[in-house]
Amino acid sequence: IQFVGRLRLYKARGMLMLGKYSVSEIAAACGFRSSASFCTTFKKYYGVSPASMRKSSARDFFRTV
Repeated sequence: IQFVGRLRLYKARGMLMLGKYSVSEIAAACGFRSSASFCTTFKKYYGVSPASMRKSSARDFFRTV
């Protein structure tokens, strides 16, 4: 994945961790053509789906508080 793609995925990961936005909203905000292409690209890069990343982020947050 090229530099711009990595930036878009990094932004998406941050938005997922906030928990305020749906996957579709995040995909659109980060410039993906569809939520399906976003989910596929995200999973290829991070090794987990966006939903799994969100769940693990929430668990990690509450574990440290």
